[in-house]
Amino acid sequence: MLQAASAQASLEDCGNLTVRLGDEVAALVAGAQHASDGAALRSGNALIWAGKLALLIITALSIVGAVLIILQYVVPRVVRPLESITAAMTALAAGDTSVEIPSRDRRDEIGRMAQALAVFRDTEIEIEEKNLRDVAAARQRLVDAIESSSEGFALFDAEDRLVLSNGHFRDYYPVSLM
Repeated sequence: MLQAASAQASLEDCGNLTVRLGDEVAALVAGAQHASDGAALRSGNALIWAGKLALLIITALSIVGAVLIILQYVVPRVVRPLESITAAMTALAAGDTSVEIPSRDRRDEIGRMAQALAVFRDTEIEIEEKNLRDVAAARQRLVDAIESSSEGFALFDAEDRLVLSNGHFRDYYPVSLM
């Protein structure tokens, strides 16, 4: 019986140790879980911060890239030619047909705009030349009509200066009056 009592005591000690061991394991697991949760939270925060930083860097690089593209491509290939064509249009609208039309050699929309503007300019030059020819022809017809008149004819301006006269008028009045 002494052995049975000793075994019983050992068994109880063993049970107590098992309970204490279980409590210790539970405490270690809870501590490890708490440390794991803290590490996961710190890791998540670090990933979120790293993601925000990466997004910020990507945004900054995108903006810098867009500005470089605008400065290196859009401004010289689009904006400046359009400004030049606008200046030519303005000069042409003001009546300056001697204006050079820029970008006519391009094979894109800007080149087609410049070619269309050149057609307008060339048409304006043709109309202007035709009008000058018509005015000269009308003037010549007027001079011929005045010269063919059997009467003396004279045209004076608002300050009584002789503008136009025919031969019959010049025959009747000396040159010194003119």
